[in-house]
Amino acid sequence: MSDSAFSIRLKLTCPSGTVYTERVNGLIDRRAPQLFGKPEPTDDVYSAGDQIGMNFDEHIANTNLNTNRVFMRNITDGTNIPVQVSGYQNKLAITPLNSIASLNGKTIRVIVKNISDVYGNTRNVSDTSGVS
Repeated sequence: MSDSAFSIRLKLTCPSGTVYTERVNGLIDRRAPQLFGKPEPTDDVYSAGDQIGMNFDEHIANTNLNTNRVFMRNITDGTNIPVQVSGYQNKLAITPLNSIASLNGKTIRVIVKNISDVYGNTRNVSDTSGVS
């Protein structure tokens, strides 16, 4: 079966006759979420108040996002920047736990890995964006 919506029912034929079950509707989805559009900030320049995040082409699982799935690193000196991650529908929002305003002009890399959709399909490719 290809990935799509489906409707199935069972036909049972026995000596006493044929019986059909009620129809059951469902969805087959074996495709992991894909990055949709350009990560934010879309101009690759962080200004105070800018949102840092990524959008995907389908709803993502919003549990366990803070367990080794999202990393922010100051590329200039190699230090990691602690983040809080939240998700809603197809959006991933990344909030630094420390102010990064003082890093203006330095390159910061955001790495997102192992993001899953609501059906458990996990993206095995890391998505990376850079801001300065």
